[in-house]
Amino acid sequence: MGVGEAARIAVAELVFSGPRDMILTGIASFERAVKGDLTFSTSKTLDSGQFLSQASAVVCLPEFAAFVPEGIAALVSKKPKGAFAIIGRKMFPSSLRLDASNGGQSHVHAGAFLEEGAVICAGAVVEKGA
Repeated sequence: MGVGEAARIAVAELVFSGPRDMILTGIASFERAVKGDLTFSTSKTLDSGQFLSQASAVVCLPEFAAFVPEGIAALVSKKPKGAFAIIGRKMFPSSLRLDASNGGQSHVHAGAFLEEGAVICAGAVVEKGA
Protein backbone atom coordinates (compact mmCIF):
# COMPACT_ATOMS: atom_id res chain seq x y z
CA MET A 1 0.00 0.00 0.00
CA GLY A 2 1.27 3.45 -0.83
CA VAL A 3 1.64 6.03 1.93
CA GLY A 4 -0.80 8.33 0.12
CA GLU A 5 -3.44 5.59 0.02
CA ALA A 6 -2.82 4.89 3.72
CA ALA A 7 -3.42 8.54 4.56
CA ARG A 8 -6.56 8.60 2.41
CA ILE A 9 -8.23 5.56 4.01
CA ALA A 10 -7.37 6.77 7.52
CA VAL A 11 -8.57 10.29 6.76
CA ALA A 12 -5.18 11.59 7.85
CA GLU A 13 -3.19 14.52 6.50
CA LEU A 14 -0.01 13.38 4.76
CA VAL A 15 2.99 15.55 5.62
CA PHE A 16 5.79 14.21 3.44
CA SER A 17 8.04 15.65 0.76
CA GLY A 18 8.62 12.19 -0.75
CA PRO A 19 6.49 10.24 -3.21
CA ARG A 20 2.89 9.54 -2.24
CA ASP A 21 3.26 6.06 -3.72
CA MET A 22 6.10 5.08 -1.34
CA ILE A 23 5.18 1.52 -0.44
CA LEU A 24 4.47 0.45 3.13
CA THR A 25 5.15 -3.25 3.60
CA GLY A 26 4.43 -3.78 7.29
CA ILE A 27 3.24 -2.35 10.57
CA ALA A 28 5.11 -2.39 13.86
CA SER A 29 5.49 -0.73 17.23
CA PHE A 30 7.48 2.51 17.29
CA GLU A 31 10.60 0.84 18.71
CA ARG A 32 10.52 -2.27 16.49
CA ALA A 33 9.62 -0.69 13.16
CA VAL A 34 12.05 -1.01 10.25
CA LYS A 35 12.23 0.57 6.81
CA GLY A 36 8.95 -0.05 4.98
CA ASP A 37 6.92 -0.16 8.20
CA LEU A 38 4.15 2.09 9.40
CA THR A 39 4.03 2.88 13.11
CA PHE A 40 2.25 5.34 15.37
CA SER A 41 3.08 7.58 18.29
CA THR A 42 0.87 9.47 20.70
CA SER A 43 3.78 10.18 22.97
CA LYS A 44 5.94 13.20 23.45
CA THR A 45 8.94 11.07 22.45
CA LEU A 46 8.59 12.78 19.08
CA ASP A 47 8.95 16.13 20.86
CA SER A 48 12.17 15.05 22.58
CA GLY A 49 14.19 15.16 19.37
CA GLN A 50 14.90 11.47 19.88
CA PHE A 51 13.06 9.85 16.96
CA LEU A 52 14.18 6.32 17.77
CA SER A 53 12.35 4.47 15.04
CA GLN A 54 13.44 3.19 11.65
CA ALA A 55 9.87 3.33 10.32
CA SER A 56 9.15 4.79 6.89
CA ALA A 57 5.94 6.41 8.13
CA VAL A 58 4.38 7.34 11.45
CA VAL A 59 0.80 8.20 12.35
CA CYS A 60 0.95 10.98 14.92
CA LEU A 61 -1.00 13.74 16.61
CA PRO A 62 -0.99 17.14 14.87
CA GLU A 63 1.18 18.73 17.56
CA PHE A 64 4.01 16.27 16.89
CA ALA A 65 4.10 16.32 13.08
CA ALA A 66 6.83 18.98 13.03
CA PHE A 67 9.14 16.64 14.96
CA VAL A 68 9.03 13.80 12.43
CA PRO A 69 12.42 13.75 10.67
CA GLU A 70 12.84 14.56 6.97
CA GLY A 71 12.38 11.46 4.83
CA ILE A 72 9.80 9.88 7.13
CA ALA A 73 6.14 10.33 6.20
CA ALA A 74 3.88 11.78 8.88
CA LEU A 75 0.22 10.78 8.70
CA VAL A 76 -1.36 13.37 10.95
CA SER A 77 -4.51 12.37 12.80
CA LYS A 78 -6.33 13.47 15.94
CA LYS A 79 -6.82 9.74 16.62
CA PRO A 80 -3.53 8.06 15.63
CA LYS A 81 -4.28 4.67 17.22
CA GLY A 82 -7.56 4.43 15.33
CA ALA A 83 -5.95 5.55 12.07
CA PHE A 84 -3.19 2.97 12.55
CA ALA A 85 -5.80 0.24 13.11
CA ILE A 86 -7.75 1.24 9.99
CA ILE A 87 -4.61 1.07 7.86
CA GLY A 88 -3.53 -2.23 9.44
CA ARG A 89 -6.90 -3.82 8.71
CA LYS A 90 -6.66 -2.73 5.08
CA MET A 91 -3.06 -3.92 4.70
CA PHE A 92 -3.58 -7.27 6.43
CA PRO A 93 -7.28 -8.24 6.25
CA SER A 94 -6.58 -11.91 6.95
CA SER A 95 -5.22 -10.98 10.38
CA LEU A 96 -8.79 -10.33 11.46
CA ARG A 97 -9.92 -13.86 10.69
CA LEU A 98 -9.71 -16.70 13.18
CA ASP A 99 -7.13 -19.29 12.20
CA ALA A 100 -8.99 -22.54 12.72
CA SER A 101 -6.01 -24.68 11.70
CA ASN A 102 -5.92 -26.08 15.23
CA GLY A 103 -9.57 -27.11 15.01
CA GLY A 104 -10.72 -23.98 16.80
CA GLN A 105 -9.32 -25.19 20.12
CA SER A 106 -7.62 -22.72 22.40
CA HIS A 107 -4.41 -23.31 24.32
CA VAL A 108 -3.40 -21.65 27.58
CA HIS A 109 0.10 -22.37 28.88
CA ALA A 110 0.22 -23.45 32.53
CA GLY A 111 2.59 -20.53 33.24
CA ALA A 112 0.21 -17.88 31.88
CA PHE A 113 -1.71 -15.60 34.24
CA LEU A 114 -5.36 -14.92 33.45
CA GLU A 115 -7.44 -12.32 35.23
CA GLU A 116 -10.63 -13.54 36.87
CA GLY A 117 -13.42 -13.46 34.28
CA ALA A 118 -11.06 -13.51 31.30
CA VAL A 119 -12.60 -14.99 28.16
CA ILE A 120 -10.46 -17.15 25.90
CA CYS A 121 -11.90 -17.42 22.41
CA ALA A 122 -11.67 -20.46 20.16
CA GLY A 123 -8.28 -20.67 18.47
CA ALA A 124 -6.54 -18.41 20.99
CA VAL A 125 -3.03 -19.23 22.16
CA VAL A 126 -1.87 -17.74 25.48
CA GLU A 127 1.86 -18.23 26.01
CA LYS A 128 3.87 -18.57 29.23
CA GLY A 129 4.46 -15.20 30.88
CA ALA A 130 1.31 -13.62 29.45
